[in-house]
Amino acid sequence: MPNLIKKYLLSLLALALLAFGGILYARHLRREIAQTENAAKSQTPDSAVNTNKVTKPAETGNVNFPNCDERGVPLIISATVKKNVALLSARLAEECSHRETVAAAIDFVHAHSYLPEDMENYNYKKYLNARIVQEELLAAAQGGEKPPLSCGPRTHASRWLLQEMGIKLRLVQFYTDRFAEVRGHRMLEAFNPDTEKGELWDPSYNVYYENAATSQPVDAETIVKGNIDDFLPVGAKGKGWQENDLEYLRDYFGAVLFEHEDFRIGMKNATIKINPLKFDLDKKFADNLTFAEWARKCYGQPKLELVK
Repeated sequence: MPNLIKKYLLSLLALALLAFGGILYARHLRREIAQTENAAKSQTPDSAVNTNKVTKPAETGNVNFPNCDERGVPLIISATVKKNVALLSARLAEECSHRETVAAAIDFVHAHSYLPEDMENYNYKKYLNARIVQEELLAAAQGGEKPPLSCGPRTHASRWLLQEMGIKLRLVQFYTDRFAEVRGHRMLEAFNPDTEKGELWDPSYNVYYENAATSQPVDAETIVKGNIDDFLPVGAKGKGWQENDLEYLRDYFGAVLFEHEDFRIGMKNATIKINPLKFDLDKKFADNLTFAEWARKCYGQPKLELVK
């Protein structure tokens, strides 16, 4: 996408978010105060006071958001902001392709956050909180300090914005058997209505993936099934693993988890597709569990499928 168009898209996104960020937080506080006061008046001392308008999701593999809709999508944007994001989405749709629209939203998150280096002390739960991330991204867009968002929080932040723009998504997580413990990396797939196919994006590094021979975007399962040399990450630095400093990720495409479409369920009862030619299913990791045993321990009863 030409730099001028990218700057224009980012400025539109920033204006839409900045213009109504204050409304979001003010309304949130007023609503919670009013609900708490009303509950205190109407409930007996032994009664539980619920200040949320919707039911909290059951415990899952993900953080429980305080306010979610029936699919578990966080209610982080007020009605006014929703309207303006919808208008922004329509404006983008008139001027840009689906891929350019997705790129602009992911680039906004990427430009106003940074990848933390100290993951041992990283407050992962904090940065999966929709309200906190939204507020800190807005502050960064105004020139404030950027929040530290690792691969999971950056992916979720991109998801929240893209969902408000009407983009159909699903969350994925790739795994590698290269280390003593199981390690994964978060990405997302955006469904392109023009091609009727999913396209894999990595919000952590602001790249998408394509077939090296055809230059066509690919989805997560295609990469897991294929030879990694047949695919390339594409970003601002160009095409290629070395060009985007992503050589280390080449080993992360032997297995992929697709989250449940209901985000309240998330990784519970998810589907994990594994290529046994690229991932050692018999390897015992640090906890003396195979990958399948580890997945069942972490995610309940995921559906495991072998692909080649």
